[in-house]
Amino acid sequence: MTSPNDSRALIIAPLRARLLMFAAAFFAFSTLGFVVDALRAEVYPIGFTLAVAGGAGAVAVAYVYSIAFHRKSLWLSVVAQVGFLGIVMLNAPAGQRLSAATAGDVRIKLVVDGLGCFAGFIMSYATFMAFIGTEGTRYMRTHAEIELAGDIHRHLVPVIAIMEDRFEFQGMSLPSQAVGGDLVDFVRLDRGWIGYVADVTGHGVGSGLLMGIVKSAVRTRLRQDATLAGLLTDVNPVVFDLSKPNMFVTLAAVQSDGTDQLTFATAGHLPILHYSTASALVEELTTPQVPVGIFEATRFLSTVVTARSGDIYALVTDGLTEVFDANDAELGLEPIKEMIRVHASRSLSEIAERIVDLSRGYGVQQDDQTVLLIRVV
Repeated sequence: MTSPNDSRALIIAPLRARLLMFAAAFFAFSTLGFVVDALRAEVYPIGFTLAVAGGAGAVAVAYVYSIAFHRKSLWLSVVAQVGFLGIVMLNAPAGQRLSAATAGDVRIKLVVDGLGCFAGFIMSYATFMAFIGTEGTRYMRTHAEIELAGDIHRHLVPVIAIMEDRFEFQGMSLPSQAVGGDLVDFVRLDRGWIGYVADVTGHGVGSGLLMGIVKSAVRTRLRQDATLAGLLTDVNPVVFDLSKPNMFVTLAAVQSDGTDQLTFATAGHLPILHYSTASALVEELTTPQVPVGIFEATRFLSTVVTARSGDIYALVTDGLTEVFDANDAELGLEPIKEMIRVHASRSLSEIAERIVDLSRGYGVQQDDQTVLLIRVV
């Protein structure tokens, strides 16, 4: 699931940084007023020259604000620029031609224009450097924190390659950024095990934090005896309370109690793909339910399927299916189902790699990509 555009980085910049950026734009473009005055063949009052310079700087600040923080208001900046030019032309005082001006007036004009340009350049350079220094330090600190978050994410979502009783597991999660919102997990229980994948809304640090909360809540709840339906029902209010209103978690899980019966459930997630050796076909297993964390009080359900030797269960996130080719056609589930059917006899690690290669060969990765394969051996 996609996340907010990263271009919002400037919006959340500290107030001091934003003020420095506005000041730098103001001083840089205010020099245009003095340059234009220097090129004119007339001498105008000093107050008018300063007003034109200030107006040019103000229009520049309006453009910076619109482009960086509120692009929908860009038209207002255009209107402001046109209005400013109209006011200048309609209210410009009568200028005195240089040929008729005294030497003192010409000297004052050149000094004002020269000092204005010089001061504008100096102030714009100083404020730009202060802005770069402030944001550079913040960027390096943020970059280091993201690197640390990426290390924590890799620890929270390691590659899974496990043999448990008569089941084989292979899972991996490939984030689209340094930190992802997908989760793949395997937990041993007193009787049996549970394997699941979860997909938090979006990707990045925010989604990664909620992903960590989901994993912690699931593992804490599994310390007690819990059915798969009961687990989802109990974790749901935790996610609801600790996530933002527009965030939720889709999830697909398979649980074994040590018998030939497997319990599965999906909550707003893609179907579980079940390859049957008996039919050599791949069917979709699903329990149509809302994602975890949508509503505070939700009761989830699960169902059962018989585990047969050689069968494969594939749990994938939509980052693998929601990729698009040059014609904007989506990959979808069918090619992945066919990939599993054709290569079902191969190792799970090879099947997982082929699924990822299929998705990335079809289109550019736009979201976190996660797969968990379970084989009855």
